[in-house]
Amino acid sequence: MAGHTPITQMPPVRGIVFFAHGSRDPRWSLPIAAVADALQQQCPDALSTCAYLELTEPDLPTAPSGHRLATKERIGLDDLADEPLITYHPSFTGRGKVDAAFATRKIAPRIVLEAIDSDVIKTYVRLGLGIGIVAEMAMREELGPDLVSRPMGHLFGQSVARVAFKRGAYLRNFVYKFAETLSDRLSRDLILRAMSGHVNDYEL
Repeated sequence: MAGHTPITQMPPVRGIVFFAHGSRDPRWSLPIAAVADALQQQCPDALSTCAYLELTEPDLPTAPSGHRLATKERIGLDDLADEPLITYHPSFTGRGKVDAAFATRKIAPRIVLEAIDSDVIKTYVRLGLGIGIVAEMAMREELGPDLVSRPMGHLFGQSVARVAFKRGAYLRNFVYKFAETLSDRLSRDLILRAMSGHVNDYEL
């Protein structure tokens, strides 16, 4: 749109990332949020945040429950064309697929905010700034009654998540547990076989 410049959440120069089990639950996030706030006061130039892994391309739009699209089961690009959109910065999480989908239809999306974190996107959706396009993994927790999500893989496509482990490295138990939370296929046995060099194993 001519003369339209989206607000961009810029990557910080220096950041402190907290990785906490269960931090997506608002009740569990309170202690770590308090630590992040305290650290932010001590280091005002650094970003303090919890780490959430985004391993899929954006294919779920999030809308306030009272929005006109909230009752529509299958949303098309035409439905999104005139809506203010909140999504990832072009350098993050598959934004290119979103842009390509609109470009193919010769539609100029109204991107009003570009973020580097899914929780930022959902926060501004709740504030009524626009419709959010986020990664599917970011929508696994309960949204609450104020948000509605719809799958959008038919518009923006799907992607394959890849997890890399250094061959020969010693992996602690929590790493295996973490891998299993990403995919049921990533069992301890499968990871050990891959780490030992059985790259031609069909099951891998």
